[in-house]
Amino acid sequence: MLKKSGLACLVAASVLALHADSLYDNLGTPAGTFDAQGNQIGDQIILADLGVGANITDFSFELYSIGVSPSAAYTVSILANDGAGGAPSTSLWSDTYTFGTSYPSGTLVSYSGLSIDVPHSFTWAVSFSALGGGGAQAGLVLSTAAGPSVGDNYTDYWMNNGTWNLNYVPGSTINFLAAISGTAIPVPEPSSVALFGLGAVALLVWGRRSLRLSR
Repeated sequence: MLKKSGLACLVAASVLALHADSLYDNLGTPAGTFDAQGNQIGDQIILADLGVGANITDFSFELYSIGVSPSAAYTVSILANDGAGGAPSTSLWSDTYTFGTSYPSGTLVSYSGLSIDVPHSFTWAVSFSALGGGGAQAGLVLSTAAGPSVGDNYTDYWMNNGTWNLNYVPGSTINFLAAISGTAIPVPEPSSVALFGLGAVALLVWGRRSLRLSR
């Protein structure tokens, strides 16, 4: 398992007392691998909290690699879906790391001590570079579960080969192994503005696609 660490931040005393919790959990039994084929692959997820967003402190996902060169690397990013048509666009956080070796059966990459403010729904994405030749490949690991046990996601995925596009595999659910913990940012009460904002987010998500039912 690859372990990372980030910078933790101090929360001002005036902020409401919050607690870290599981916001998204899709870690389970691996069902196989998904070759990125040199593209950036993204999974848009929906956090389980009922607030306006969260501060991520821990993030884990599973990747694999076969026959990669010693200089092969991956870049993991967290992106806001504020692009055209709801595509991933603004980078909220990213990190690049060298594989060092191959992980044909997959390995869990874990980050802790992070402090990343995110909206209620966003995309986490991974790209790969300098894999080498001779059939080298790298990608993400799929789950056997029908969906996350905490939070939600979609049956398709984002792919960036110069432009972000939604993709799906007919008859299959693309379901990547990942988990996120952190602190939910609640809707301030009482506040009509906050209630309006929460409703707008719900309408935006529903209007573009319904969770795990249809795209």
